Amino acid sequence: MGIADQLMKYLKSVNPVFPFRISIIQRFHNGIISEGLLIALGQGLQAIAMLVGVRLLSELVSPEVYGEVALFMGVVVLGRQVFGFPFLQAALRFYPEAVNNNFVYRLRKTIKSYLFQIIGSYTIFYLIAGYGYTVFLNNSISYSLFILSSFLLCCEVVCVLETDLYNAARMQSHFVCVQVSNAWLRPLFAVLAVFIFGANSVSIISGYLAATAMVVFCLYVFPIKRIGIWHAETVLDGIPKFNQDIRQYALPLMPLAVFGWVSTFSDRYLIGAFLDIEQVGIYAVAYSLMSLPFTMVQAVVERTLRPIYFEAVSAGDEKRADQYFRVWINSVFYICFAGVLIVYFFHDDITRLCLAEKYHSSSQLMPWIALGHLFLVMSSVFEKSCFAYKKTTYVLLIQGAGAVFSLLVVIPFLIYDGITGVAMSVPVYCLMQLGASIIVYHRIGIVNIHANEQL
Repeated sequence: MGIADQLMKYLKSVNPVFPFRISIIQRFHNGIISEGLLIALGQGLQAIAMLVGVRLLSELVSPEVYGEVALFMGVVVLGRQVFGFPFLQAALRFYPEAVNNNFVYRLRKTIKSYLFQIIGSYTIFYLIAGYGYTVFLNNSISYSLFILSSFLLCCEVVCVLETDLYNAARMQSHFVCVQVSNAWLRPLFAVLAVFIFGANSVSIISGYLAATAMVVFCLYVFPIKRIGIWHAETVLDGIPKFNQDIRQYALPLMPLAVFGWVSTFSDRYLIGAFLDIEQVGIYAVAYSLMSLPFTMVQAVVERTLRPIYFEAVSAGDEKRADQYFRVWINSVFYICFAGVLIVYFFHDDITRLCLAEKYHSSSQLMPWIALGHLFLVMSSVFEKSCFAYKKTTYVLLIQGAGAVFSLLVVIPFLIYDGITGVAMSVPVYCLMQLGASIIVYHRIGIVNIHANEQL
């Protein structure tokens, strides 16, 4: 069965009445709804912070500077995703089991140990490579950008570990407070640094680093509750096997993270190679604005349902896990589809509201990028079920296919029509990745999506 057939099979199974059924309230207790609203509030505040930051920075810096910042932040994301994400995902997945066996402390200690070793190694390699690049290939770039971005990576990983453990423990108020604080401090500190030190990339990344470092400092210095910092009396007999399980779970995710980064960030570097750094800035600001609402919706739904979904899977309660997953996939689809329609009809207004005039040419890119993100977040939901069932190898297949699709599609589109062509390629390769995720999802037999099934 082809990708198009698989997609049609899924879309026919979606019940358009479901999101509006009153019975959803009966399926979830008030605590889950309250957590979802709290997370949604946090995501909304983070979105406002990001919009304010983009608007202010677009007024203060040129597209060339914005493009340079985007490229360095892409390297930070690469390190966080490839070397941090696998073990952070393991912390989320193994947390319910750690609670049941009273070894949350051991979970935290193990994850921190792995992160220290692997992020430290990546940082050293990155600094050495950056020094060679600035000395032998491009001495117009300040080496301080490599130093600042490496420290920013370390601070981000520490911060994300704390927030992920809060989310896994369903301490959503702590989770939201840390994330919102970081989201607001970063653009504010970046703008302040621009005013003090000038409109350049070093100022912006320095502001980001100062903000995240302050959040981490507060978490570790002030008497704020953190998960797993106290050693429990009970010792698990199978600690070596537990550590081995974490490695087996996390290691396949490293190439997965590489593939994910290629799918979502390589286009900026291709634009820089084929065109120029100014075009990178124009494209990056459009991509940031369009990815924000869709990733926000996915984050709200995921962080509300993922803990209880993983708990249901761990407990072997397939019926309850299936109910949670269906709520997840339907909610993401309908909300994001509405977002695509809004962007299609109002992208010019969005551009005028959120960006300085020198970035207004990015308006034509937005509908294409929005449509692509609808497909991308849908694919992400299917992948999360693979995580729940510890089938990370299958996620590797999905992301690997997505990376190959993106490179095969982006380059000819870029050559044909510049950054407009790159934007047009986004829904093409994201749709192909969604098709691959649905095919894998069916073949591994985690959940069967029936064409005429009604909730």
